[in-house]
Amino acid sequence: MGEKGEKLEKEPFLLVTAFVTGFVIMALEIIGFRIFAPYYGFSIYVSGVLIGIVMIALSVGYYLGGLLADKKGDYSTIFKLIFVSDLYIFAMLLSYRSILEMFSFLYIPGVVISSVIIFGPPMLILSMVSPYFTKLIARRQYVGIAAGKISSISTVGSILGTFIPTFLLIPFLGSFISFFISAAAVLVILLIYFGGRNRLFLVSIILIATFLFNPASGASNLVVERESAYNLIKVVRAGDRYFLKLNDDYNIQSIFEQSETFNPDFPYYYMNVAPLINDASTALILGMGAGTSPYQLIKLYGIEIDAVEIDPEIVNIAEEYFGLDEIKDKLTIYVDDARPFIKRIDKQYDMVEVDMYQGGLYAPFYVLTQEFFEDVEKKLSEDGVVVVNVLYPQRSEEGDLLFKSIGNTMDSVFENVFYLNLNNFNVLMFATNEDLELDELRNRIIERAPDEIANIQDIANSMQVYKADPHTEVLTDDKAPLELLTYRVLAEYYG
Repeated sequence: MGEKGEKLEKEPFLLVTAFVTGFVIMALEIIGFRIFAPYYGFSIYVSGVLIGIVMIALSVGYYLGGLLADKKGDYSTIFKLIFVSDLYIFAMLLSYRSILEMFSFLYIPGVVISSVIIFGPPMLILSMVSPYFTKLIARRQYVGIAAGKISSISTVGSILGTFIPTFLLIPFLGSFISFFISAAAVLVILLIYFGGRNRLFLVSIILIATFLFNPASGASNLVVERESAYNLIKVVRAGDRYFLKLNDDYNIQSIFEQSETFNPDFPYYYMNVAPLINDASTALILGMGAGTSPYQLIKLYGIEIDAVEIDPEIVNIAEEYFGLDEIKDKLTIYVDDARPFIKRIDKQYDMVEVDMYQGGLYAPFYVLTQEFFEDVEKKLSEDGVVVVNVLYPQRSEEGDLLFKSIGNTMDSVFENVFYLNLNNFNVLMFATNEDLELDELRNRIIERAPDEIANIQDIANSMQVYKADPHTEVLTDDKAPLELLTYRVLAEYYG
């Protein structure tokens, strides 16, 4: 390579390269969780598969890197491989959405296939760098010292590759730009190593093409799309309705109708039944979303509401598009995680609503356990009611098990549990410590219902008593296979 090449082959440049490859390996893995979410959601299974595929690629890469170092041991071979890996990363940057969409219907097998295609080759090649560089540096010093240096600097790169995308790149720039920055970081190393004006021109073409072909959303009714630390957030408009969608295009988290009508096609409509059970005047909503429930409850009953939402960007969007300014005198919003909030808050409520999902149809396990409901019980007034929105496809046997697991858990804490089948996909579960018979419950709902709830007789007659199933386990903080149960429900329902 000449005098310049000899300088670049010295230890400092190799250490910088090891640092950058360590950074990119970890950054891509962090970015992977975010780009998979719109197609597969957030769950322990998606995370576990992605981490597992990356670890397999890394282990193979470390081994092959050592073999190649002993066989070749020259500088150009490893940098050519790094160049190939970076070309692949840029190719994936342009095509990862199409790949994820193509296999999304397979769910977990789709996660495996997508992980292998998108991250397998570059992770394998980049992990070859550490053992290869160890061999190169060890020519000038002891092997142990060389291995320690490379491992240490590569790990420091991985540490920054964890924190920088998590706290800076993804929240402020989004996943696509974060993906691009990771690819560009490797490209800088390659430009320094190979040099040359012609190559710089070609690289510029690659970078420009990457932005030109960045697929933007083609939805004509898309009002806004933002990426937060927690979610990919979309607001879609259809007529006078605004819909909040998080992480995928299939599930609706919140709805706002400018006409202020109450639509029985959506589960939020039936949440309005809960205050009728005990004539509630105060409520706590865990999982506010964009505020459909507090908006309707306040409009119907004038209830004083505290609402908890973990994502501050969703709160901002709710205030912009979902009518929260109209109810701000009755609504107090807390940006917090529901579980620690319920422990800290020193108040009691007539009603607590639990409606929390992450990345689609998966509920966080720790907000449906026995310990959680015990904490909720302490915050209820004497005749207080808790209402939970539960995924329950009625034509699914696995859905029955999920329903019974949550029902048994609530029954282990509260004196009475009732449920209301909404449609073919949801059920609302109501629990109270008040001594309340089903007939009395139905009468209260009918007598206290406002005119806006038009089908109240049908709703009241559909209310049923939940009877604990002796063969179904209670969910606890120690053991709550909620993600497994949900996965089985979805696999059976869509399979």
